[in-house]
Amino acid sequence: MHWHLLVVKVANKKIEWYNSMPEARSARPYAVDVASALKEEMLSRGFLDATNYELVTVEDHPQQKTGYDCGIFMVKHDDEEYVMDVNDHVYKDS
Repeated sequence: MHWHLLVVKVANKKIEWYNSMPEARSARPYAVDVASALKEEMLSRGFLDATNYELVTVEDHPQQKTGYDCGIFMVKHDDEEYVMDVNDHVYKDS
């Protein structure tokens, strides 16, 4: 199991896909499916018409070094200036 993060950016009309494991880039079709389901759900509940929102793969974010700690990398901060330093993360095997 691997965690991914989808962030709906209403102002930009985009859905951003964050994936902290480069080896899991092949999972993009699943992100497409989840984004489609999310768009449908938001529309059906009258929350937002996101049918034209673009799914964007975000490449410039911290990447994990192991195959088991993806959860901590999927934390999205509201502060746009925040940058997680991968070197501050304590790995079990270090």
